[in-house]
Parts: sequence; C-alpha cells; structure tokens
Amino acid sequence: MATAEDHFIEYKDFHREQKPSKKAVLANLFREISAFANTSGGEIIVGLDDKTHVEYVQPDCVYDWLENDRLTTAINALSDNLIVLNSKREGVVIRIEVKEAEDVISARVDTLGINKGDCFIRENHETVKAKGEKFRRLLGSGLIASR
Repeated sequence: MATAEDHFIEYKDFHREQKPSKKAVLANLFREISAFANTSGGEIIVGLDDKTHVEYVQPDCVYDWLENDRLTTAINALSDNLIVLNSKREGVVIRIEVKEAEDVISARVDTLGINKGDCFIRENHETVKAKGEKFRRLLGSGLIASR
C-alpha cells in the first residue's frame, strides 16, 4: 500500500496527457529531482495517483524519456551540478531514486517556468523555490550544502 507524499516521496502521473510534452515532463521532474537532491534525497514514483494510489499506465513516450540513462542525461543537462539518480520501471510505475547532492543544485538554463539559477527544496510534502532569506538560512543551517 502506498503512503502519502512526504519529505522523502513524491507521486507524479502523466496518463491524462494525450500528447505529453517532453520539455514539460522533464521541467516538472527537474523541480522534484533537484529539490530532493538539495535536501535529504528521496523518491519520485511516476504512474501512481497521489490521492487514490491507483497505478496508471503512462504514455509510451514517458517510459522512453524516463529510462535511466536518458533521464539522467536530460536532468543533468538542466542542472548546474551533478545530480545522482536512478530510474527503474516496476510494472506500470517508474521509481526515480534521488541521492542527496554534495553541492547546491540549481537550474543551468531557462526552461518552461524555470529560470536559470532557480533552486528548489523539499518542505514537508512539497517542492518549493528557495529564495532570499529562506535560501540563506538553509545554507547556514546545513540542510543543504554550500558551494
């Protein structure tokens, strides 16, 4: 039985999108992946509804885009520092395990609602943009590594 989203787990589902955009899917996942990397690591489960915990078959292209080597290459092309992740398909769901990064992760390029330099973190069960004083406090607290 699936648990609720929390600091270490996030559910994503793209089955309702008839023609998903690769750029939109990767931008969406970059936010989550970089947030986990900037905090304590975590796991994203693609294909599981966060409210009902029903598993849904994803469009074939999503399975292709999220294959481990392709996803790792695509996400790290958006990142200014290396993100260590592992993606594996288990039935209809895809589990993406993200390791905590040694350095702060931010966006290297602008893409679909993400600006160069944007930095994301996990707060409870949500991904949020770290900015201003909140970002400085996080750097000082040791919750994320400083450069």
